[in-house]
Parts: sequence; C-alpha cells; structure tokens
Amino acid sequence: TASLAAYMLQTQGYSVFLGGNIGTPLSEYVLSGRKADVVVVEASSFQLQTCSTFCPRVGVLLNITPNHLDYHKDMNEYIEAKFRLFRCQDEGDLAVLGDGLQKVAEHFRVRARRVYVRPERRFPEVSLMGRHNLFNIEAAWQACRFFGVSEENAARAVAAFKPLPHRLEKVADINGVSYVNDSKCTTVSSLKVALEAFDRPLRLLCGGHFKGGDVAALLPLVQRHVREVFLFCDSREIFENAWKDAVPMRWFPTLEPALRAAADAAESGDVVLMAPATSSFDLYPNYMARGDDFRRVVESLRTA
Repeated sequence: TASLAAYMLQTQGYSVFLGGNIGTPLSEYVLSGRKADVVVVEASSFQLQTCSTFCPRVGVLLNITPNHLDYHKDMNEYIEAKFRLFRCQDEGDLAVLGDGLQKVAEHFRVRARRVYVRPERRFPEVSLMGRHNLFNIEAAWQACRFFGVSEENAARAVAAFKPLPHRLEKVADINGVSYVNDSKCTTVSSLKVALEAFDRPLRLLCGGHFKGGDVAALLPLVQRHVREVFLFCDSREIFENAWKDAVPMRWFPTLEPALRAAADAAESGDVVLMAPATSSFDLYPNYMARGDDFRRVVESLRTA
C-alpha cells in the first residue's frame, strides 16, 4: 500500500520519498537534506510504540490481526502501538482505516477526519492479484486524494503498478505449474489472504519462526484450496497439530528439499505457493533472503 501510494503521487507529478520500515530509514532521509514534496513512511508497531510527536498528515491503518506477539506483551499493547500513528493528528488531518475499525478508533479518540475503506473495483485495469489488493488500492487512493491526486492519475498508476518482490510474486510457469513467492507472508492472517487469492489447487510451503496466531482457524480454507502442505524448518508441530487430519503433510529441514518435493508432486494447473505464515529468522536474515532462495531453486527447476 505504501509503494502504491508513492507511485500514485509520482504519477501526479510529486517528488516522493518512500521509506521507513519498508526500506530506507526516515532518519536517513532527514539527515540527507533532501526535500521531497511528500514523504511516504511505512511504520511498524515496534517503531510506533515509542513515538510521542510523530504526526503524519495522513495515517493509514488497514487492519488489526494477531502479530508480533513474540515481542509485544499482548494484543492490547500491540493495538495501542498501532494507534499511536494517529495520536498527534487533529481535525485537519486524515485517518484512513479499514472497515470494521470504527469502535477501536472511537476508543483511541482519533481526532482526524476518518475514512473507512473496503475492497472496491474502482479502477478498470489492475495488475495485482487477490481481493485484498483491491482493498490496498482503495486505501492508497483515499490517502492520495488528500494531496490532490486525480482519479485519472490514480487509475494510470494502478494499471502500471507491478507486484512487489516477495508479495504474491509469480516467479515462473513450468510445465503448467505456477510458482509463487509470498515470502512477505509472515503471519497467519497474511496466509489467509494468500489462500483466498487463488482459484487453482495449491501445493503450499509453510514454516519458520512462528509469531503467534490461530493456525487451526484456517482449516476450512486449507481443505478448500490445498492439495498438500510441505513444511520446512521451525514450527512443524504447530502446523501439524492444526491440519494433520485434513490435508497430506510432509516436513523437511530446509526450504530447498521441501520446494523440490512440492514441484515433483505438482500437476499441470497447480500452484506451488510459498506463504510461510512465519518470520524467516530460523534459516534466513530476513524474508527477502528467503524469497530469493525460493527464486534460486525455481530457476534451477526451470533449467533442469
């Protein structure tokens, strides 16, 4: 959503800095002396938790689902950290919130003008897959309207915008099988989104450092979409305990043998999807390295 908003603003003709948790730190931008027209910052709950003066003209909060409970004391602390995004705003600012967050926004006394968004088919050409991306597009559009972005330029940006690496990124089609890298899927809720994005049978790769969430709640979706689950490295017992009676499952110590087994099992029309629902810190320094490893193995399958 942050990247798409930045692209809409650039399409309108603004100079934009995009950074924060997504890449270049905001502090680096400040120290550089650069003067962008608009600064687009992705802020994590870790960063927001200690913020006391941060005041964006537009704040965007898409959803609240269990995450980072290996770090935060409980969900209340996590939610309070997220809502620090809005604490310094006033009536002249804008809060873009996911539909369903009305009561929480009232509880935290968000003073900014509020816009609640849901998935909309507002723009005719969309290159991003999944219903959740219609939600992301609508949130980005509502944020950018505040800065005078026209609907025409927003539509141009949406049509030209390409999926970011490691976010439901199609890596290859090999013998009728699609290989999709969703290494950025680090939570149970993002796995739900990934499963709902496909109407083709899935060979699903999961595993890594578990951050919390109700894996068992995804059982109906797994039964509906997944032909087999290939687990790798940590959190084996969490997934097996939740899904073992519903879908065939195999475990491997690392990603490569799990991916090769999924490729061997896949039939034409299937999707081999890596959507780990965990952080990468059991095997990799970050989710990007995990996604790059997925790409490397898929490329070796292509050449073979």
